[in-house]
Amino acid sequence: MRRKLVRPPAPSSRVWTAAAASAAIGLGVFLIWFFTTPKPAKGVEALAKAGERNGRAIEPAIQRGGTLTGSIRPDDRQDAIRLLTEASLVRINRSTDQIEPWLAESWTVSDDNLTYTFKLRANILWSDGRPLVADDVAAAFVAPREKGAGLLFSTRADGPLQVEMTFPAPFAPALRLLDKLSLPPGLGPFVLKSSTPGAPMVFERNPRYWRNAPDGKPLPYLDGLTLTVVTDQDAELKQLLSGQLDFVQTEIRPEDYSALDRADQSGKIRLYDLEAGLDADALWMNLARNNDDFRLAISAAVNRRAFCDAVYLGACDPVWSPITPGNPAWFNPDLPAVGPDPSLARAMLAGIGLQDRNGDGLLDDEQGRTVHFTILVASGSTRDGLGARFVRDELRKAGLATEVTAMEPDALNARRAHGDYEAIFGRFAAGGAGGAGGAGLPADLSAVAPAGAEVEARSAKAGDTDPAMNLNFWLQWQSTSWGKQIADLMRRQAASADRVQRVQMFADVQKLYVQHMPVIFFGAPYAYVATSARVLNAKPSRQRPSLLWNADMLAVLRP
Repeated sequence: MRRKLVRPPAPSSRVWTAAAASAAIGLGVFLIWFFTTPKPAKGVEALAKAGERNGRAIEPAIQRGGTLTGSIRPDDRQDAIRLLTEASLVRINRSTDQIEPWLAESWTVSDDNLTYTFKLRANILWSDGRPLVADDVAAAFVAPREKGAGLLFSTRADGPLQVEMTFPAPFAPALRLLDKLSLPPGLGPFVLKSSTPGAPMVFERNPRYWRNAPDGKPLPYLDGLTLTVVTDQDAELKQLLSGQLDFVQTEIRPEDYSALDRADQSGKIRLYDLEAGLDADALWMNLARNNDDFRLAISAAVNRRAFCDAVYLGACDPVWSPITPGNPAWFNPDLPAVGPDPSLARAMLAGIGLQDRNGDGLLDDEQGRTVHFTILVASGSTRDGLGARFVRDELRKAGLATEVTAMEPDALNARRAHGDYEAIFGRFAAGGAGGAGGAGLPADLSAVAPAGAEVEARSAKAGDTDPAMNLNFWLQWQSTSWGKQIADLMRRQAASADRVQRVQMFADVQKLYVQHMPVIFFGAPYAYVATSARVLNAKPSRQRPSLLWNADMLAVLRP
């Protein structure tokens, strides 16, 4: 029996009134949006505005060819060559900080976390046309050992496209280590054409590069890159604003930010604000000449927010440990923060017998001698000089007499190596970028957790966001009881395959650290990267060199 269809009752007049009102409101909102929203530019201008704020570009619109010219710092020269001409088995994506397949398309790890087996991609060619095979990888990682540098893992080819690497003990960031160890030149997106001392480095497109763009066409987009090593930052910024440079990768000074921001707003350049960097300004104390209470009093005396405002015009985050907010995977925002409080600092110093005994405002020891120490700083660094003098003035409020002495960088490093100092102020890279301040992998990790010893120049600095990749920093205070605790935690943290366990152990390490303050950290300056309006697909990283990790995807906006 067929059912009879029943028409629903008509809406009431109130429903019709409400619907009409809603439609009127929606129309009004649309008209406001339509007449107030800037219309997309046409042609070249439309491409220039295609998501460049966050480094994105519309893939189908990217034109191939063209060249870019940029600048790098002198100490980034070798890393730049490595990133442009070489390739590693796996890569750290500096946008996500995650490991991704590179020359190896996949890998497996043994149950004991000692052996990594990599399957190489098929049909990868060196720039001279030779196919990449597993024997090439094995030979590349054996060569440094023969030169005396050594790698603390063994490598062997297990078939034409399979490589096996075996560590003597578990090392949690083993894959991150491999990002730093490239095969020789010939597998990167570019080939170094010219590298005359004092002249720009010229790179040409590698026609046999193995990667393809999302549209299936071969990468890189560019025909070439030219890099100039910069020593004059004023001239560098003028060249960027005049169009002579397409990008700069030196540290942008706070006082230059306003002019660059105006140029960004006008569409002349693009300024990327990466916020807190990975490294921080700090006072490196000689533990043989002071104690925990003395260092903690210094920490309590310094106003870190005022430090950031005075030295970096506010473009800086206060920090109490080597790990900055720029490293969110390992940053601990809940560390105890004491101060700023000069009165508290004086009370802490009084507890170790330092008081103002003659009424001159300065603290004296029990023999009546004024407490005084010297802060060494590298000459030629305006920012380090400003920071050191700010710390000096803050400590004066707590009654500590200090002086700032500038030295040539090589002489300063020699003084630090021999322990011939009281305090050194500077930028220390224990938090991720590698380099100064004791960061990096120890020369011998066999008693800690296996990794790489120092390798030949083609390998990058050992710095990494993973704290186990910066073990030199964390293992240097083992002459103290608390330093032994930190070292023990870091050894176990570096060997653990349990991410949650690693995070907890490192939180304990940081708590121990701020209880003793062997190096007193003050602020993490913001990182900025600037490019011309011609640069597409820029994805700047906090790690230097900021743009070249993604060089195969960089493109030129052309008329």
